[in-house]
Amino acid sequence: MMAGDALRKLDDHLSEVYAQVDYERQARAAQRVWTPLVRLWDGDWNLRGVVSGALDMQCEWKYNEVGAAFITLPYDHHLARWALDHRGRDTKNIHVTFDRSLDGQDARWGGRCQSVTLVKNADGTRHVELKFLHDLKELEHILVWPNPFLPAGVQWPKAFALAGPLKTILKTTLLVNLMRLHGNLWQLPDDPLDPKTWVEGLTPWNWSIVVAPGSILLDDSQWGVISSRMKSFMEVAAPALDDAGLMLTCRRWLHGDPKPKGWIGPMRQGQLVVDVEDKSGVFEQTAIGGTIFGGMVRTVTKLADNVIDDVVTVVANPTVPVEHAVSRFLGTHPRYPWVVFRDGDFTPVESGSWTWQPATVGQITAGGRSAPGVNTAVSMVTQLVGNLVGSVFLMPAAGGIVDTALKPLYEDVFLAFGSVKSPLRTMMAGWSYYHEGWAEGAESAWSFSGLVAMREAFYKTRARDFASLSINDGAPYIIADQGRGHIWVGDRAGVWLEGMPNGYYPVLRMSQVVMSCTRDEPVKLVASFGDPRADQSPLARLFGQSKQVFETLKELGVWA
Repeated sequence: MMAGDALRKLDDHLSEVYAQVDYERQARAAQRVWTPLVRLWDGDWNLRGVVSGALDMQCEWKYNEVGAAFITLPYDHHLARWALDHRGRDTKNIHVTFDRSLDGQDARWGGRCQSVTLVKNADGTRHVELKFLHDLKELEHILVWPNPFLPAGVQWPKAFALAGPLKTILKTTLLVNLMRLHGNLWQLPDDPLDPKTWVEGLTPWNWSIVVAPGSILLDDSQWGVISSRMKSFMEVAAPALDDAGLMLTCRRWLHGDPKPKGWIGPMRQGQLVVDVEDKSGVFEQTAIGGTIFGGMVRTVTKLADNVIDDVVTVVANPTVPVEHAVSRFLGTHPRYPWVVFRDGDFTPVESGSWTWQPATVGQITAGGRSAPGVNTAVSMVTQLVGNLVGSVFLMPAAGGIVDTALKPLYEDVFLAFGSVKSPLRTMMAGWSYYHEGWAEGAESAWSFSGLVAMREAFYKTRARDFASLSINDGAPYIIADQGRGHIWVGDRAGVWLEGMPNGYYPVLRMSQVVMSCTRDEPVKLVASFGDPRADQSPLARLFGQSKQVFETLKELGVWA
């Protein structure tokens, strides 16, 4: 009797599990075919309308770059008329949000309108084109002051500098400059008659841009140094993002959305929440390639002894991240990419292309100025010899005269240039190859900056893989954000098309997702993939921050 009750309970439990799984499967299937929820907002983020009846539309998510979007509306559409009537609007800015799901808990694209164009076609028809740029563009218009807490006329120290885990210091840098912009410390607020605006710097729930909370104690991102002397935040962040494999995320908060983890206090409609995600893993265990027969090969990338070439080592016993051991986990861990898009009759790949570019030059030369101390040493020797010889002829100051005369001849002659050759690259290239290239941005080849410049020149001329695929979502992999899909922008996946040699496929980073639909066609996704190490130079990981330290000291005025 007890055994029968236990079996009935087990059967009921399994029925509930199967029903839940079936419900989730149907919900995901419905989500894939549902037209995106597209809404237009005014400058104060008041809803002006849900876009329906558009002729076509498209938006693109990019990895650490500003994506674009457009919406084409009939000229007599009520939202088109509203967008064209800029004189009749109280606020001139137009904002847009594209949501892949109706509840807004999937990927969201937000941006600001750049232009509204009324077009008359040759056949007499008319339409209105609205073009937008992604919200990441906002960060290009925030300057990092040397001291955000002092007025512009008194900026000491000469440069802003922070060292620590890159995720934390990037978010801290943005936070203090947002406090400067919203705090009105040294200028009048937008509405001086409103007392609340005078203390806006202490009420982040009223800011237009906020930083997602985080903990420096739990930040395991790469350590580094950032500095700025009136550079834009994107200029400051770009080297750090490249070095550490980090990704900036910008997401508009709308009513009904969950608050960012750790956020205390209310939020305002349309606030832009900026966060930094760690999607690296190349210099830890990850995968950069595999075969259709043996699966992905787990590897670790290290720097060769010549500080130029990369050595990729296969991990014999790779560890599986705990997330992938959890039932029904959706997502891709940076250390364990597993999704593979394969070409075939019954695969998600509708069309696509794969491009391989061979490496170019085998040797890099850089420089132009002598190594630090060389010109000084030659000057000292010249003056010493001149003074010794001059003393014989009762001319003890002859050394200075001789040095002044000879300086144009010896200055920047010794150790002024350096050249490094990659034996691995030349061996793989064959007997005939492009011989030499020049490294930009290095005044001296015999310095950290020169070493970094030469390594970066090798890196820019390396062999590369690119792929662009038109993918059917959910067959079987779900392309979605916020934990609702197997893969999203910044994650890695294997790409294999029929005809690629020996069944080998590269593991590439999903660098861009373009979502488009028209009045007559369903939603289509086109994903672009690039080299997973394209933004992670090994030498920058070792010496790039040393270079940044010296540049910071130079900006501060304590290093010549």
